Amino acid sequence: DQITTAAGLVAELTAELKTHTYGIHSYELPATIEFKAYTTVTLLDDRASIVVALSRSGYVVTQESDPKYKRFVDMPFETLTALLSALSPAFNSAMHQALSTRLMAIAAAQQEDDDEEDGNAEDGSDDDDSKPQE
Repeated sequence: DQITTAAGLVAELTAELKTHTYGIHSYELPATIEFKAYTTVTLLDDRASIVVALSRSGYVVTQESDPKYKRFVDMPFETLTALLSALSPAFNSAMHQALSTRLMAIAAAQQEDDDEEDGNAEDGSDDDDSKPQE
């Protein structure tokens, strides 16, 4: 969707930051300057800080506290996930861990549902597995 106001940029960046807290050390609430939303993000890897800007054209690092991130300055990224993935191996590890945790929770919930269905099926009400196959 098209972000058409500075407030919309701030809202979008704030929402994205909140959904990425598992993979960053900290962030500052965004502010706007010239129709860009800016925030400072502290990475997990080495507690280095980067300034991230969001505009209609995407996410970009505008400043860094560690020279090893210099090559990423002014490089556009379509998503905050892509930007953080490119810069931070610790973000990638945290993202994979969070995804694994979610998938295991889904699998556990599915298993509970299956166990409940198996328990209900023992009364013979709807157990297709017990019928002879033709």
